[in-house]
Amino acid sequence: MCGIFGVLSDRPIEPARFIHLGERNTERGNLGFGGLTWSPAQASPRVFRYSTPFDPSKLALDGVHRALGHVRAPTGGQSDRIAEIHPFASRDVLLAHNGLLINHADFPDWRLDPALQVDSQVIAGGIQHHLDAGFTPVGAIRATVEHLDGQQACWLWHLPTKAVYLWRVMAPVYVSNGPDWLNFSSVRDDLAQNLIEEGIIYRLELLSFVDVGSFTFYNPFKVG
Repeated sequence: MCGIFGVLSDRPIEPARFIHLGERNTERGNLGFGGLTWSPAQASPRVFRYSTPFDPSKLALDGVHRALGHVRAPTGGQSDRIAEIHPFASRDVLLAHNGLLINHADFPDWRLDPALQVDSQVIAGGIQHHLDAGFTPVGAIRATVEHLDGQQACWLWHLPTKAVYLWRVMAPVYVSNGPDWLNFSSVRDDLAQNLIEEGIIYRLELLSFVDVGSFTFYNPFKVG
């Protein structure tokens, strides 16, 4: 069990918001943390990964307009190697995942690093595989996650367009937005209160959650 969280704004974010959500999510795991930050002055986001418990003193949040995070609770006995800390990176995507995939071994071609046993890497690798085949970002997400069984709650940064995507199956993601901010979190909080729907791909546009596609999924606990 891990946690994902983020704060987006059309102006510099309040660092306390991101720190608060990070600290709240440590109840889901705290054996490492990572993420990215971005401001309009940057061509690419700054990626950070630490194999230590969540530590706000290591974050550079001044002037940041986008901050996405992940706290880690390894499910497969993984080590504390930096290579296993989210986000996972391919040429076009950065991705963080909360959940457990039960069929990731069925897709060896999607593994970003064959030496790693982390299931989450096949999501990023599968999406990159489909992007390379000419799929749109939404199409690449759909074509990947429809093949994967298990829990997913993911954020994805598409590097060419700087777009942020969010989706879930079973694993929770809560969202809230206001006049100049947008938050999401694996833990329900005053800053992120509304559970998003399963099987929907959301693009986090300026201060709004936009439904840009859907995908089929299996949830053995879903009623109706």
